[in-house]
This record gives sequence, C-alpha cells and structure tokens, in this order.
Amino acid sequence: GVLVNTVDGKIYVTCGSFETVLGFKPKTPWYYEKRWNGRHIKFYGEVVGMALHPNTTILVVDSRNGYIHQHKQDGVRLRTMGEGHLTKPQDIACDKFGRIYVTDEQECNVAVFDEHGDLLLKFGSRGENPGQFMNPLGIVVDPKCHVFVADHYNDRIGVFTPDGQLLH
Repeated sequence: GVLVNTVDGKIYVTCGSFETVLGFKPKTPWYYEKRWNGRHIKFYGEVVGMALHPNTTILVVDSRNGYIHQHKQDGVRLRTMGEGHLTKPQDIACDKFGRIYVTDEQECNVAVFDEHGDLLLKFGSRGENPGQFMNPLGIVVDPKCHVFVADHYNDRIGVFTPDGQLLH
C-alpha cells in the first residue's frame, strides 16, 4: 500500500515481504527511512494497506495476522484492532467521521469499525450477485461517504452506503 501523509508530507510504502513500512521524504525520491521516524517498527506479519485516519493517526493492515495497527505520526503503536473479526484483511479506508472500513479477502466482506476500533458491522458475502464479493481487495471512501470496493474476481467496483447498502 501507499499513503501520502498530509500532516508531514512523507510518502509511506508498505513492504509486505519485509514486514515493514518505508518512509520517503518529499522532493527526495531516492531517500528512504528503514525506520519509521527513527523507530524500528516490526509488524510480525504481512503489511499491505494503509490509511490516514481523520485524527491523523496512521492505520496499517497486517494481512497475515488479521490485525489493523494504529500508530501515531512518530511511529509509536497505539493499539491493534480487528482481532477475531478479520481473517485476511487487504485494504483500509476511513470516512470523515472516523469510521474505518477494511476489506477481508478470505471472508469476502467489508468490516466497519468505529474510531476506537470496535466492530460496528460487516457487509457483503461470497458470491457473484450484486452486493457480494469474490476477493475484495481495494477500498476507498469519497467525501460523501460512499464506499467503493474493488472486487477482483467479479471484475467490478461496488458502491455502498456507510452501512453497507448497495448503491450500484
């Protein structure tokens, strides 16, 4: 995953096989930090998607272990969320109200958490019908809180309300 941090201007890139996040400084594309602002961050899994939460914390998806790690801007881990609710998360997005949306490739659904990491709901299921998924990978939320889910094997993008109702 790639994240452009609007707070400090850095570009963060997840490196799943290296279990880390690389930080690139603006206007110096060949410089990178092997440590997150001087701290060594070990995720103990495969890091894939990232998102900047409205409270300016950074959310990182650990696909192998089924967690979301929430970090402060300096890399300090605040919490781990999603345990018991995610099997193989892939991507993450946030809306302007702080809700956190996570695609789960194995469960073929989207899990929605509140700003504290508590599960609010899940929507979608395995299948080919409208509103169902076959390998949901990417996710983004627009300013109107429409949730766009990239469904890999169904070759489509589903558009949903924040409570999981299919729009189209």
